[in-house]
Amino acid sequence: MSTRRKFVITLNLIALVIAALLISIQRHATVAASPATDAAVEMQLVALPVLATGSDCSTSCIVTSRAALGLATQIAQ
Repeated sequence: MSTRRKFVITLNLIALVIAALLISIQRHATVAASPATDAAVEMQLVALPVLATGSDCSTSCIVTSRAALGLATQIAQ
C-alpha cells in the first residue's frame, strides 16, 4: 500500500474520531440543558379510618387492603 493511501486513510480515521467526539459532546450538552421531565413521587401511609373520614391526600395516597400489606386483621388499640 502506498504512503499516500495510508495518509488518506489516517486522515479519514482522524476525521471520524473528531466527528464522533463532537456528536458525543452535543448529546451531552443537550441532555444536561433539558429540564427534568418527571418529578419524584411522594407517597404517604395513611390510616384507613382517616381515609374513611374523607380526607384529601390528592395523588400521593395508594389505597390497598391490609391483607395485601401482609398485616393481621387485628384492631390496633
